[in-house]
Amino acid sequence: MAEAHQAVGFQFTVTPDGIDLHLSRENGILTGVYPASPSSL
Repeated sequence: MAEAHQAVGFQFTVTPDGIDLHLSRENGILTGVYPASPSSL
């Protein structure tokens, strides 16, 4: 995994397979989308 503690905006996208991760420290919003589990938090 990548550490984006010093990054204001972190965007992780891997092919349309269904893996999409958006981390916004500015808004403090953590969203993880997985094809198998809509919410694995």
